[in-house]
Formats: sequence, C-alpha cells, structure tokens
Amino acid sequence: MIKNLLNNYYFWIALVVIVFLIIFYKPISEKVKKIKNIGKAGVAFEEQQDTASDQSKAAEQLLSKLDNQYILDQEAGIRKEFGAKLGGNPKEMEKVLIRYLAVMYMVAEFEKIYRIIYGSQIKILLKLNNGIQTEAQQLLPYYQEAANEYPSIYQDYAFPDYMGYLTNESLVVLENNATYGITLKGRTFLSWLINIGYSFEKAF
Repeated sequence: MIKNLLNNYYFWIALVVIVFLIIFYKPISEKVKKIKNIGKAGVAFEEQQDTASDQSKAAEQLLSKLDNQYILDQEAGIRKEFGAKLGGNPKEMEKVLIRYLAVMYMVAEFEKIYRIIYGSQIKILLKLNNGIQTEAQQLLPYYQEAANEYPSIYQDYAFPDYMGYLTNESLVVLENNATYGITLKGRTFLSWLINIGYSFEKAF
C-alpha cells in the first residue's frame, strides 16, 4: 500500500497538508490567538487560552480545501496502515511522515530534472559515476556527438552552459575549475531512475 502511494499525485498533496497540520498548526495557531495589538512598535501578544474546538474548526477549514473523495480514500488507507504498524503513536507517525515528505521533495525534483535533462547528459552522469574526477575535454565528446545529431538544438547551447545545467542542479561538481565529479545527488538520481524504471536513453 505505502509503496504504491509514493507514485500517487494526490497522496503527496494530502501528505503535505497532514504533515503541516501535525508539525506547524499548533504553534502557529497559538501565536495568532495571542495577538493583542499590531502597531508601530510591532506585534503585541496577550495570553489567551486555546480551545480544542477552535483548533478543530481551523483544521477542518484547511482540510475542506482538499475534500476530494479520492484523496479521502487515500487518507483512510494511510491512517489504517499507520494504525496497524505504528499503533497510532503521534511521535512515530510524525517521524515517518517527515521522511515521506522528504521523499516527496526528492521525487518532485527528480521528475522535473528527468523531463529537462538531455540523454547525453545522463551519459555523462553514468561516466562520472565511476568516481573518477574527469576533465572537461574528456566529457566534450558526449556534447559533440549530440550536437552533431541535433544541430538545431545545440546551435545556441555552448558546452559550458550544457555542463552548467548539471552543476546548477547539483548533479555534478566542478573542482578547481578543472575536473568534474558526480555528487551524492547525482548518484541518487541515477539510482532513482533505475528504481522507478525510467530509461537512461533519451533524446538530445
């Protein structure tokens, strides 16, 4: 169940909301309720007793924005599985949800990269994955081969910009302005491609 949900778009939306409510709702709501005055001197707070009904109402208002039946079904499945495996323990649920949220960020970022990255750049990542620092001249043939095959794509795309995409995305690192090496993120991206079943073979 949990493994299948990792590829579900609506699951990630629901997960973000749940994690936000678990981690941030209470401290934020406590501060908002204690605002006494806002003036030139700043925000003045006063002590005010929180009520469970107010918190519950605010939570329902937030969740109502995502009252899609499919999302609710997914939420029920998550609660059921967490209840069975974690016994409904809030601390353990929070720990697992935060980890899943981190995975969500990774998946969203890697999906974006995979849509944009060129096939020849993936070949460079595979080349660098051997762990050996590599000079730019040794990577240039990957660029030249792709440029010869797709001249219209590469006519205004110079090699420094081509490699710049990989460094800007932190997939590779340029050491001492001389050699390139793959980063942990780059290795993780390649592993993710394998695990998700995406092909290394892409155009350009």
